[in-house]
Amino acid sequence: MESYQLIVQTLTETFGLDEHRMRPDATFEELEVDSLALVELGLIVQERTGHQLSDVGVASTLGETATALDHIIRDAAADSAEEIATADPEQTGTAAGTGR
Repeated sequence: MESYQLIVQTLTETFGLDEHRMRPDATFEELEVDSLALVELGLIVQERTGHQLSDVGVASTLGETATALDHIIRDAAADSAEEIATADPEQTGTAAGTGR
């Protein structure tokens, strides 16, 4: 699921916000989402994606938050790919160049 859709879905389903009020430039403050609700949103996002949102405040927009989550997910995937590519075959139990 796309990050923006996940955030909107969580806000509408968990917090009962009107989907018609959701737009990328809407701030959490405009949507009347307080800091405590942001903590809960962060926990739900972490539960669903395995990634923790950070530096999200009531002045953050939905679009900024979705972009930040996209970057977190992309960076984590790149880090994982790099770890796999540079793994020592002796530590992973695979033969170099054989894929086994």
